[in-house]
Amino acid sequence: QAFVHVGLLVVAALALPPAIGAAARGGAPEGGSPAWWLLKTLLVTVGPPFLVLSASAPLLQRWFSRTRAASASDPYYLYAASNAGSLFALLGFPLLLEPALTLGQQGRAWAYAYGALLLLFAACAALALRRAQRPAGAAEENGPSPAAAEPPGVRRRLRWVLLAFVPSSLVLGVTTHVTTDLVAVPLLWVIPLALYLLSFVIVFARGFKLPRGFAARVVPGTAVLVAMV
Repeated sequence: QAFVHVGLLVVAALALPPAIGAAARGGAPEGGSPAWWLLKTLLVTVGPPFLVLSASAPLLQRWFSRTRAASASDPYYLYAASNAGSLFALLGFPLLLEPALTLGQQGRAWAYAYGALLLLFAACAALALRRAQRPAGAAEENGPSPAAAEPPGVRRRLRWVLLAFVPSSLVLGVTTHVTTDLVAVPLLWVIPLALYLLSFVIVFARGFKLPRGFAARVVPGTAVLVAMV
């Protein structure tokens, strides 16, 4: 895991700083759908770093769960931190970074931040490797690790992937409807995405728990009302 993921981070760094090529700078081809053009442009610019970074969060949580930290048995609160960071970036970019930096400066800043993240990830990988090389007796001094539990089967994994599609497709559908059929306002799409990220922060935050009974009573009724609207 450590060597493969750090290697992928290094390979993805070859796409930085992101720049639009001459062929794509002219925009989508006339008379055709822009979907494939957009996907191809994203694939050769921000696609590789985005793909690798998206896979980093669960991997880091996995490594953290194998440490001797007091909260290693429940590493999922880190999702609150990562989504809070995404929320801060989502709101901070149009308000703080975009007005103050040119496109070239933004690209270089992104590349430098990615390089710093790569070094920090390599340090985490080194700690994970050192942890994995310890004798079995030393690793079990604090009791069985949650990573030692029986891994989930293929059917459960596929169910998790299927369930993950539901909120993502819903927020995409709502955003498309609001920005296309209701009103075309710049950056209006930020609001649904910010609420989506905030929901992860609330659910996974430590010290704040939404009562399950309250959620079970309110969420279904709210969903029905929203669907009717």
